[in-house]
Amino acid sequence: MADNGLSGTTPGSGVMRHAAAADGGQSVACALVLTGHVQGVGFRPFVYRLAHESALSGWVQNQMGQVGVHVEGPAEAVNRFTRDLIDRAPPLSTPVIASLEKIETQGLMHFAIRSSSDQSTARVFVPPDYFTCQDCLDELNDGS
Repeated sequence: MADNGLSGTTPGSGVMRHAAAADGGQSVACALVLTGHVQGVGFRPFVYRLAHESALSGWVQNQMGQVGVHVEGPAEAVNRFTRDLIDRAPPLSTPVIASLEKIETQGLMHFAIRSSSDQSTARVFVPPDYFTCQDCLDELNDGS
């Protein structure tokens, strides 16, 4: 992956590298694709909250087992957001930044959770049910 002035990962590694922004705070945009355990673990609401903390605009979307993110704002805030996607991820998630690409800004005014896309091949990981309710446990343990 070419150095694009944004923090990112080597695709598939999940290991962050840092690159200082050299644009003096101008708005930048990037498109990310995250893989790993990012479905059914509260990842999209986490991304939404993280973007709002940094006053970034864009969107997050489930894309058949992976998550797509378009984010734009000041380069320093986008760098921090990208790092925090991995460093502050929800406890049951294990996100990996599969791709990070600098793209043109679209002038978006807010951050949104988009409806899930069904336009690609599913790559879904279904996590175990870590928080089973008592009624379900009782049913599982009922011998009748």
